[in-house]
Amino acid sequence: MYIVDNGNNNIREVSTQTCATMGIEQEQVKEGSSNLFAYPNPAQNSLQVKVADNSKIQAINLYDVLGKEVIKNDELKMQNGAAQIDISNLSEGVYFIKVKTTESFYSKKIIVQH
Repeated sequence: MYIVDNGNNNIREVSTQTCATMGIEQEQVKEGSSNLFAYPNPAQNSLQVKVADNSKIQAINLYDVLGKEVIKNDELKMQNGAAQIDISNLSEGVYFIKVKTTESFYSKKIIVQH
């Protein structure tokens, strides 16, 4: 599940776990958008994605504002340490990118303008 932070336009991944004995939910929030670079932003036809800690990017997913996955990319084209994502088929608007690395998950808001 994802939530949007009011004010800084970042998204957070929230996982919930239920304690079987008491039925209490515990939330674990992972943040990391300051370590994620997605450029250019706004983007037109392609997006370059890189993480600051130089960990290996394993997967990149893009979601629209309703949370629908619009791009799932497990096979990445890397150039100069950055993954290249073709976004030419996306409609103009706001999207959220989720990047899975060997170390963590990162997320960031991007804008597509053609």
